[in-house]
Amino acid sequence: MELGDSQREAEDYDAYEELLAESQEPSSDFDVTVGHLEDIMMSDEFQRVQDKFINEYYNEFEDTGENKLCYTEIHNKYISTVERMLEKQLCERMPNFSMRTFMDSLAPNSDCLDGEVFEMLYTFSDFLAFKEMMLDYKKILSNFSIQNGGYWRRYCFNERKEFGHCTGIWFHTK
Repeated sequence: MELGDSQREAEDYDAYEELLAESQEPSSDFDVTVGHLEDIMMSDEFQRVQDKFINEYYNEFEDTGENKLCYTEIHNKYISTVERMLEKQLCERMPNFSMRTFMDSLAPNSDCLDGEVFEMLYTFSDFLAFKEMMLDYKKILSNFSIQNGGYWRRYCFNERKEFGHCTGIWFHTK
């Protein structure tokens, strides 16, 4: 092996390490924010806050084309309760975070953003998405009646078909 070959190998190795480090770094502030949002949304604290709010107000909503004034008031309470909680936790994780800037960045890309995080975020800025969430929740609860005591608990199957905790689906258990 010649001296030039070992130097080239060292340079190749350095380039490889640099490329590897770059690939492990988040690609943008947007991606970092979405990652933090996913973590926050999966937390027990967030689930309790959102569940408490929805349980308190879901029964006010009716599946008609008409929107009552109280729906707007409830939506504003939802924003001040749930969005503020998210913003507070995101600011703790990302000191220069701005919810307004982040929400503004969603609008131009709304057609290509998919997933539970984005669906939840749209409930802040899109009243109809919020109303749909409340009506979906109400439909789920109306399909299961509480009989002989019991309580509601959220469950879903994960990718390995194991039964576990998740957002969105409620089952009555005894």
